[in-house]
Order: sequence, then C-alpha cells, then structure tokens
Amino acid sequence: MSRPTAREGLLATLLTLPLRVGTLAAVVLVAIGFVLSWLRPPEPAVKAHTPLVETIMSGGAAAVTSIGLLLLTLVPLAVAVGAVIGFWRSGERRYLVGSAVVAGLLVASLLVSLLLLAPST
Repeated sequence: MSRPTAREGLLATLLTLPLRVGTLAAVVLVAIGFVLSWLRPPEPAVKAHTPLVETIMSGGAAAVTSIGLLLLTLVPLAVAVGAVIGFWRSGERRYLVGSAVVAGLLVASLLVSLLLLAPST
C-alpha cells in the first residue's frame, strides 16, 4: 500500500476533522442540555413552533440542547464544503462537481426549512 500524498492527506483532514469535531461538540452540547434539564427546576415548555433564535436567546437547557442539535445539522454541510475545497485543490473536477452539488442541495434544504418555519406576520 502506498503512502498518501500531501493532497490526499489534506483531503482526508478536510473530510474527517469536521465529522469528528462537529459530532463530538454536538453530542457534548446535547448531553449538557439534558443534564441541565435534570438539575434545574422545570422551565416553561418550549412550543413546537418556537423559532430557534428565540429558544436560544431564552437560555437554559433547551437553548443548549438546541445549539447542539443545530451543530449536528450543520456537520454534513461542513463536510461537503471541506470536500469541495479538497477536490478543488487536488484538481479532481468530477468529484468537485459532485461535492458542490451536494453542498448546494444541503444549503437549499436549510433555506427552504427556514422559509417554511418562518413565523407568519
């Protein structure tokens, strides 16, 4: 088996680092949120349609848990962006296009969900 080149090493780092760090940080935040919810007196229930920004700004266990879940949602986007950067630097056009399409679809789905969940005025 041959040693990976510097470009392959960079690509591996760009793909695995966001997965490891992002997933670990998200799991830790969600766990802290659950522990806080057990240790503190009960908070008023967060409604299902409460905007994420309001939940985070309210503080407390629900805010910490929400930040962790938001981070977990953004991890695949970070990996796709890392793949785009890595494939662009390595000159792999076919994989670059595929990664860019995936990143674009992830961004589009996040934007659509924001529009669908936006409070009506």
